[in-house]
Amino acid sequence: MSPLKWTAQSFQGITLSTFISAMFALGWGLYGSAGLPAPYETVGQFVVIGVTLALLALALYLYRKAQQLPTEDGEHMQNPFTTRAYGISVALMVLAFPIAGTILTRTGFENAITSVVAIIVGLHFFGLVRAFDAPIFAAIGSAMCFLGIISLMVPIQVIVDGGSSVALRQSIIGFGCALILWASQVRTIREILQQRKSMPIETKKRSL
Repeated sequence: MSPLKWTAQSFQGITLSTFISAMFALGWGLYGSAGLPAPYETVGQFVVIGVTLALLALALYLYRKAQQLPTEDGEHMQNPFTTRAYGISVALMVLAFPIAGTILTRTGFENAITSVVAIIVGLHFFGLVRAFDAPIFAAIGSAMCFLGIISLMVPIQVIVDGGSSVALRQSIIGFGCALILWASQVRTIREILQQRKSMPIETKKRSL
């Protein structure tokens, strides 16, 4: 991925990407928390919601920043969310969900559905590399696919001290996917901080 461009279009795209990542990570994180016994389930939920709020605050900052930046000549620019690559990757992912769910259920492997969902979601990220011209999506996709495969090798449920049970596979998949999506925002945050340090003082004041 090339360095961030300080234009309205670039920050609008990053804003939407950050918001989408935050929302999907929220869903994965809450799913992972539900596999933990009390009171750890509540702790997990608070952590997930806290990180989500932080990412939403970042998205709000990016949105406001986009309103203050110059608009780049968009004659030859295309919104990545309207590209053929993006549409195909999302369509194939949505189509694969019910097909995989039906096959796994009929063959008696319904416990593997969530793992396979993580793999399917991971595969769809490879289609986003071309749409967004962002190799980071290949890293995200690889991590999710690897996580989905590894999760198939762990017990579905384990008993811990005190007799409480932990839905181990569910927690690993949920928290793992959430962490991957959160980590995908680290580079954006780092670049924003670095570029703010290099900005002239007058520009920093106008961006506040």
